[in-house]
Amino acid sequence: MKTKKTTTLHLKKSMGRSPLRLGFFLLASLAVAANAQISIPPPPCPSKACSKVITFYNNTPNAIYPVIQAGIQSPDPWLQALFNDNSKPYAETHYSRAYVNPKNGIAPGMHVSVTVPWYSTLKNDNDTYIDWYNGCRIYIFDRINALNAAHNADIHSIPTDRIHLCRR
Repeated sequence: MKTKKTTTLHLKKSMGRSPLRLGFFLLASLAVAANAQISIPPPPCPSKACSKVITFYNNTPNAIYPVIQAGIQSPDPWLQALFNDNSKPYAETHYSRAYVNPKNGIAPGMHVSVTVPWYSTLKNDNDTYIDWYNGCRIYIFDRINALNAAHNADIHSIPTDRIHLCRR
């Protein structure tokens, strides 16, 4: 194994040499930070329009099968804050899962981006909302039979309107 020689810059010594260097360093840091903040527009949060994009990259030799799961919680403080109403729990009493391209998965060397909303509204369910942000988990299956076993278990334990299939 070949050893690499590295040099460590001691900022305390180099910055201590001149107050001008320290001032320049601080101004340059502030300029970079200000530029980074300007180039990224703020999300429209908190609102129903608030969402995030999750991109799954497959760098394995086989297809992968991502699943996004919203957790169980009562009360849901994020939805209470959004709706400005602490008198209701906005509870999620069972899991909700979104299966990303469950038939074919994500092929080797490919990627898929999924836009995840802050929350979804349910119909014909004891719960009114699914909170996809607070307590969300992501599972990645590397075999179709493992994904199918998990999906079959969901069909028997989760109401069908809470199982979402995301296809490309």
